[in-house]
Amino acid sequence: MTSSTEAKEPPAIGRRVAGYRKMQALTAAQLAEAIPNEAITRSLIANIESGRKRDLTSSEVVLIASGLRISPLALLIDTDDPYGKLPYEGMGIWGAGISVAEYVTLSNLDDVTPRGFARLPHPAWALMRALVEAETTLDHIAVMESARNDPDIQAEFKADPEKHQMFWTSPLVSFGLTADSLTEETLHDRRQDLVTAYRNLLGRLPEWGTQFGSSPSIPRWIQNRIDTIRREVASVLRQDPSIETKATEYLSPSFGEMERVYGPAIDDAGKPYGPPADSD
Repeated sequence: MTSSTEAKEPPAIGRRVAGYRKMQALTAAQLAEAIPNEAITRSLIANIESGRKRDLTSSEVVLIASGLRISPLALLIDTDDPYGKLPYEGMGIWGAGISVAEYVTLSNLDDVTPRGFARLPHPAWALMRALVEAETTLDHIAVMESARNDPDIQAEFKADPEKHQMFWTSPLVSFGLTADSLTEETLHDRRQDLVTAYRNLLGRLPEWGTQFGSSPSIPRWIQNRIDTIRREVASVLRQDPSIETKATEYLSPSFGEMERVYGPAIDDAGKPYGPPADSD
């Protein structure tokens, strides 16, 4: 039986529909008119916002989101606490134990601003995208180093230099390796990518002046992930002192062109100490 409190309190999705509608100064009737589907009426929108209609079909979510010019995910996920963990229990591998910002980033929804309005990327999205990039690069390096130290894999590549082998670091992430990708030069390039990704990650932190305005404080569980990358970067710098840690740009091996570095310069321990130095 539904309590009187639950009956009066609109569900989260109803509050979000109302919030995005009011952001664009639309009435419920105007929103309904913006959606050329007879199933979406002013009355339906009013019922959703008030909580009288609590269960929406996937079609209703997609259609209403289209009228609001946002992704449907913006109606389904609470973006007010970007560093909070997803509030759903029993999630599958994809989404379990990650932050809202991470989920949004991995879902390619880095902008919840209605289409046609000024793009206002949230600093949390930029930070979590940079964190995932650094962690993925670190995983790639670990796969490369493991393969380089595995005599059986080395023998396979020696027998077939054109062989392409997939290595899975999780049910969702894999890397393809060839004999050429296991050279010392390629490993150096990936280590440089890691250091650059880490510096760009530092550039998203509030204390180093994120480009996207003020950011919520970083919770400890995310800071621990950043600290793990810092320790790995320090280890990489001990192994390969030739890696660039100060320049404002570097030649990306992956794209063959100069890439801008937005984060601060770092010392041999991976700690930031100042703005990037001019590359020339």
